[in-house]
Parts: sequence; structure tokens; C-alpha cells
Amino acid sequence: MRITRRVRTLTAIAVLAFAAVLPAAAQDEIAEEIIDLGDRMSGQSYALALSAQNRNCEQPIDMRFESRGADWLSFDEGNVARQVPSGQGRDVPVTLDFSETPEGPAQARIRVICENCGFLIWQNCHISDRELVLIANVVPAPAPPPAPVDTAPPATETPPTPSADPAPNTTIDLSPPPAVAPPAAPATTSLSDAPSISPGDPQYVDPVVEGAMSEADRAALNAARARAAETASRLVGLQARRDRCEEELAALRAARDAAASAAQDSAASAGEASAAADAAEEHAGNYQADLDAASARMDSTYRTLQMQAAARTIVGNEHGTGSAAYAEADAEVNRANDAAADAQREFSEIRASQDERERAAAEARAQADAAREAANAAQAEADAAQAAVDAKEAECQGIAQEVQDAVSEAAGARDAAEDAAGGAPGAALRNLDEQIAAAEGSCRNCWREYQRLAEQQRQALLALAALGAFRENPAAQPNIMSWGELVANTLTEMAATATGVSSVGSNYMLGGLEAAYRAASIIQSEYTPWTARYNADATSDWLDRQGHSGPQASADEIRAQMELFMSEGRDARVFEERLNRLRDQCLACQGRLEELREQRAEVMARAG
Repeated sequence: MRITRRVRTLTAIAVLAFAAVLPAAAQDEIAEEIIDLGDRMSGQSYALALSAQNRNCEQPIDMRFESRGADWLSFDEGNVARQVPSGQGRDVPVTLDFSETPEGPAQARIRVICENCGFLIWQNCHISDRELVLIANVVPAPAPPPAPVDTAPPATETPPTPSADPAPNTTIDLSPPPAVAPPAAPATTSLSDAPSISPGDPQYVDPVVEGAMSEADRAALNAARARAAETASRLVGLQARRDRCEEELAALRAARDAAASAAQDSAASAGEASAAADAAEEHAGNYQADLDAASARMDSTYRTLQMQAAARTIVGNEHGTGSAAYAEADAEVNRANDAAADAQREFSEIRASQDERERAAAEARAQADAAREAANAAQAEADAAQAAVDAKEAECQGIAQEVQDAVSEAAGARDAAEDAAGGAPGAALRNLDEQIAAAEGSCRNCWREYQRLAEQQRQALLALAALGAFRENPAAQPNIMSWGELVANTLTEMAATATGVSSVGSNYMLGGLEAAYRAASIIQSEYTPWTARYNADATSDWLDRQGHSGPQASADEIRAQMELFMSEGRDARVFEERLNRLRDQCLACQGRLEELREQRAEVMARAG
């Protein structure tokens, strides 16, 4: 059956905002932005659109996207967004293919470069290069449900219905990602639970070597790897927090500077308004003296007028109104009256001017008070902006310290994982050596038990033959002879081929073989030194007289074999089956031992 790989579409617009006429100092560092793609399933493909936008350059620009260090990212239609008009954007489609990507963290870097900025007519469009960092966590795809078993042949072949997408489409922008939660430590020590490490990485351990490690050593290695991955992920999150904090701090500083400048301008305006009010008040004060002088002159002219009028009355009474003296006095009164009128007009004019100056001074003072209040409010805003900058600087310093600590922690965790990986071959060899030593002991014990059982059966056959157990059943003799030949062949083969059991002693095994074969020969010739028939008392007496109570075959063990033989119808195949079962166990032990030795040799070869 051909399996067709499903392609999932990831709706993503990575908006690249390019500002024109940046200062030259901004070109020194390459801005880095992290895009967290989250979990992506192994074996799946996703579509992604990177969008280059020309926000401020008046001329169309060309933007090139260069992929660095990721074979799972490819450009569908070229990697250049050409002739992006001012105020518009243009998409560059890419494909994220995780079909060949190992499970675990994956990273891709994309350098974004303006190809024609700073040249000819674009000389005023200075756009810094940017570095996009795409991070993803490749997870295994869910296993499909088992198909129902149908024994009847299908009438028609119906294509399978594709399963529903396990995750919804996702929209991504270039805003800083949230802090990455550290991954949980693996619950088991299987190889599939270890972080994905590629060959060439100092944390990499050959699967054969890693598989030969003990559960405890493998758990320690996987824990070190998980710790390294956790600290690296935490560092990425902290770096993103630091970058966001620095961006926010830059915005707050700009707002602080603007508020300080506004407060300074407002204070200057308030000072100017206050000086103008002082000048207006001083000007109004100067007119008060003129008004007072005019008032005094007006009073003087009125008194003169009154005196001249009184004098004219006296002259009229004395000389008559038609006299020359009266005419002269009347002329003086007229002159005094004109002078009083002039003084009145002067006073009125000065009074009106004084009122205007006082109104102007009052308005200037009101304007000065308003300017002072505005200056105080602007200064309060400047103080608040400075306090926000101070708080954000403290926050950014704290995050920067966390980043510095996380760098050290991540480096230490990485070193620990590399040390654990470097010690893995030694740990694997130690584990194999322990297993080999245990297997050698088990095999030695098995072969000893095999020989012990053969010796017990040999002694039992001698006793049975001596006690006449076969006189009533001569047909059992061929079975016994067959058993004797089996023992002979088996022991000879084991003595020649068995390894790791030299302490048993091949000569001793051959000695047991010869004794058993002789027992079969004695039975075949119907040699019976005693005429007593087989019974329990006779067996015990015979065993006691023969002294069969040594370490290789005690009387109880021999008696147990004799009773087994008699209870199974005097069929020697019961001996043969027991020997075969034990021999198979010993051969299995020997095979496991050889496998461990071969595995050790392969681990040494893989470890170099």
C-alpha cells in the first residue's frame, strides 16, 4: 500500500516592517526576531508566507531572504521579493517540511537583506539587515486507528478517508514570542524518550552504545540531555523577554525625552508670560503717577477758576459790569475755565489709558498663571515619564541578569550532557561486564547442575541394576542404553565446545560420561551382584553399603531418581527428558553469554 504524505497549510504572515532613513549607527547590529512555531508533527509539511513591506522608502525596493542551517525550509518561488512599492508588501511563500526532521527542537535562521538600499536613487533608504529565527518542536504524528479485520473479500476498493487535521491552522506574526515553558523530564528511560540529538553533536551517543547502558545510566544521560534542552529553551525565552523589555525601554525613553522637552518649553513659555505680566504691571504703575499729576493739575485749575470767578464778582460790584476792570476780570475767568477744561480732558485721557493698561496687566498676569500651571503639569508628566524609565531600566537589568545566569546555567547543563555522553561508552561497557560476569556464573552453575543430575542418574541406574529392577522388564534395557549414549554424546559435545565453564572440568564431565555408559553396559549384560528384588529397604541398605552420600550425589537424591524411574514405568526416557530440559537451559545461558560478549565487542568498536 502506498502511503501519501498529507500536507497541512499553516496560514502565517511574517510581517517585516522596514523603516526608511535610519541612522548609520543602526546598521552595526543585526536585529534578531524569534518566531515560535510551536509543536509541528513529524512527517507533515506546512505552508508559510513571509511578507516584505516597504513602509517609508519612496522607491520600490528588493528584499532577499537567505535561509541558513535548516534543510526543512525551502522557498517555493524564489527567495527575493522584488520591486516592493512604497507603502505596500509582497509575500515570499515557503514550505516547512518535517518529513525527514528528527523529533525534538528544530531551528531555522533567515537573513533578510535589502538588495538595492543605499544605491543611486535609493541612497536615502537605509534598511538594516534582520535575522528571523524560526523555532519548532517536532513531535511524533498520532498513530492511525487499527483497521477492522474483514475476512470477506471486498467487492470494490474504496480509498481511505483522510483523518481530520489534529491541529487547527495557526496565524503567526513577528511579535516577540512568549516565554517558553521548560519541557517535562522524560518519564521513562527508553531511547525514544531521549531528546533528538544528531550525529556530530557532543551529546550524541551511538544507539548501540546507548542501548547497552543500564537503565540507571541511560536515565542519567537522558536527564542530562533534557536538562540541557530545558535550559536552552529557557534561555531563548529570557532573551525574548530581554529584547521586548529593551524595546519597551527605548519607547519609554523616547516618551521621557519628549515629555522633558515639552516641560522645558512650557517652563520657558511660563517665564516669558510672567515677565510680560511684570512689564505690563510696571507699565500700568508708571501711568498712575501721570494720572495723579493730572488730577492735581485739574484740581488746581478748578481752584483758580473759582478764585477768578469770585474776583470778577467783586470787580463787578465795585466798578460795574460794564467797566474795563470787569471786562478784564471776565477774561481771566474765561481763561481759567479753558485751563480747567483742558485739565479735565487730560485727566480723562490719562484715566482711560490707565484703565487699558490695568486690563492688559490683568490679562498678562492671567496668562502667566495659566502658563505656570501648564508648566507644572508638563513637569509632572516629565517626572512620571522618568519614573517609568527608571522602573523599566530596573526591570530590564533584572532580566539581563537572568539572561546572564541562564547563559551560565545552559552552558553548564550542556557541558554536563556532553560529559554524560562522553562517559556513555564506559558506562555501557561496565554494564555489559557486569552482565557478562553474572551470565558466566549462571552458566557455570547450570553446567554443574547438569553434571550433578547426570551423576545422580548414573548412580540410580547402578543401584537399580544391582537390585534387580530390570529382571522383570528386560525391554527397558534398550531405552537405558539409548540414554547412556545420549549422555555420552551430550557430555562429549559440551566438554569440547562449552566456553566460560572451565571450572567445571572437562575431565570430570567425561568421567561421569564413562561411568554412566558403563552402567548401561552392565544393565545390558544383566549383571546383578545381588539377587534381592528392588524395594525401598534394599535400596537404602545398598546405598549405605556403597557409601553414596558424597557431595556429587547424596543418597536422598539417588533414591529420588530411582523412585522417579520406577514411578514412570521403568522408562529411561524420563531421565532423558530431564537431562534435555536442563541442557537446553544451559545452552540458552551459553547463547546469551555469547550475545553479551559480541555486544561488548560491538560497543567497543562503535566507541572507537
